[in-house]
Amino acid sequence: MKRNAVSLVEVIVAALIISLIMLGMANIFLVARRYLLHAKLRMTGGELGHFFLDPLQKEQVRQDTWNTTCLGTGTCLDETAGSPEGLDRSYTAHYTVTPNFSGTSLSKVKVEINWTE
Repeated sequence: MKRNAVSLVEVIVAALIISLIMLGMANIFLVARRYLLHAKLRMTGGELGHFFLDPLQKEQVRQDTWNTTCLGTGTCLDETAGSPEGLDRSYTAHYTVTPNFSGTSLSKVKVEINWTE
């Protein structure tokens, strides 16, 4: 009779240990899922920045026309664009141009991209 009581305690302890291990494994999978979602959003943000800045670089960053472009004068208007390759919503970009950034002859362009979920 004493042997049955010890084996019941062993089963309970083993079940407790296994449940703690399974809880830890589930937490690892949840954290990894959140990390992958965050990484996906960061990649999307980088691609959207490239999507809005690349045309400006090709068309407006030229020394001969710098004083007449929106980047040179700092008057870029908000721009709404359709969805870049595979993203299913439209985006609005707001440009902020800071001329003579950090005391240099360079300009800093900050693009803020907004969309609704």
